[in-house]
Amino acid sequence: MKKLFIIIFISLIFNAIFSFAQVRITGKIENAQGKEITLTYFKSYSNDKETLTQAIKEDGSFEFIFDIDEISQSEFSFGGQSSIDFHFSPQQEVFIKLDGNASNIFENMTFSGKDAPIFDFQTAFSKKNASRVLLNLTKSKEKDINDPLKYLTFCDSVQSALDKFVDNYQVAHPAFPKSYAEEFKIRIVYRLAGAKLSYPDLNAIYNNLTEKIKVPTSYYDFTKKLVINADSLSHLREFRDFVSSYINKNYVDMMNMAKRKDFSWKIFYEYHKIILSGKSRSAVLGNMVDIALHFSKFEEIEPIYKDFISWNTNTKQNEALTKMYEKIGSMASGKFAPDFSLKDLEGKKVSLADFKGKIVYIDFWASWCKPCIKEFPAAKKLKEKFKDKDVVFLYIDIDASEKDWKEGVKEHLLEGVNLYAGAKSEVAKAYNVSGIPAYFLVDKQGKIYHNAPPRPSSNDIEKILEEALSIK
Repeated sequence: MKKLFIIIFISLIFNAIFSFAQVRITGKIENAQGKEITLTYFKSYSNDKETLTQAIKEDGSFEFIFDIDEISQSEFSFGGQSSIDFHFSPQQEVFIKLDGNASNIFENMTFSGKDAPIFDFQTAFSKKNASRVLLNLTKSKEKDINDPLKYLTFCDSVQSALDKFVDNYQVAHPAFPKSYAEEFKIRIVYRLAGAKLSYPDLNAIYNNLTEKIKVPTSYYDFTKKLVINADSLSHLREFRDFVSSYINKNYVDMMNMAKRKDFSWKIFYEYHKIILSGKSRSAVLGNMVDIALHFSKFEEIEPIYKDFISWNTNTKQNEALTKMYEKIGSMASGKFAPDFSLKDLEGKKVSLADFKGKIVYIDFWASWCKPCIKEFPAAKKLKEKFKDKDVVFLYIDIDASEKDWKEGVKEHLLEGVNLYAGAKSEVAKAYNVSGIPAYFLVDKQGKIYHNAPPRPSSNDIEKILEEALSIK
């Protein structure tokens, strides 16, 4: 009954709060020490981010206006040093006052306007480190806790602590909207539910284990208390991420029972269509197609994309997905790979054109990326197997600093061509990199052979490299 009440409650506020509309953020910086202020936010119906940069006027004022159709995680940054995270919702308006003389310009910021109470709450949440507990502590515990049931208990304790924080804040601040507080708690529920589902996989990754920790069947009982088809929650990224993880787990379990190790995006897509309905189907499947376009061979995902937009009635979502489809399509097989010129470890400029006549296996990575690092041993073995053939193993690092890049190369003994692009890399943008590790295979003519080749640890990568080599 409690679950039903929550869904009905959110449904009542959904239509009033979440419809496609502009967000308007204005503000003023007293004693501004910089010329620009930057806002980065997740675009609606996409896993890509948009960055807006505004010049600060002579009187210290600035303004951001942008469109979103769902809650968007965002980051303000000033002077390339200070930054703060917010979650914006459609139709929000707020005025922000900042002090440029402060050591951290966002430390003593104040808000006014109709949505000021929501931003006051988000700031308090951040200052109390509650957001760090939710987003970071769960990650460290995924490594440190090696008992699945203890991990469940830990997540439940985080849930209780954050619920208490929200409730106490609401009592102390009557102007804080109850509707926002209730939805905020639901977002936490699904964020932690997603962490619980990911625990066995991430525990293995963070501890460099070859096999996942065994979990009792009862571990997944928490999923029985949650809904996966709810129109009123489909705009929440945390809800969509959980549902995707939940369906993925069930799909993998089903394939394991059938003793099948092959993976088909088409079957995976159809499996989603069977389980999901209503707005949940559109939201979750749209997100799945977006991810598939980024991380799978374009030609394999193209028919799935076309089927999705043929029945999906969310016009804005279709428009966003079509833009991504066209963008990723520019990197389809046979298209010329974007050229680049980047520094190697000796400071020498190296370009993709330097390797014309050879196959180039590109790996975008960073020193903080655990999945990237996990692939390095397999990459070394792969390079050894192809050492006498025309294959170049090219690593492009997107760390924030060259120091981290060089230390990472040294620590992991990366063999091949090592280049540095940086955190705000135009090269990564040209290749539509939205997450790492990201791999690309370029043929002897400098054209894309595969826009999402298998990782070095895959059983299929050797065959694909041989096929690329065989083409004159």
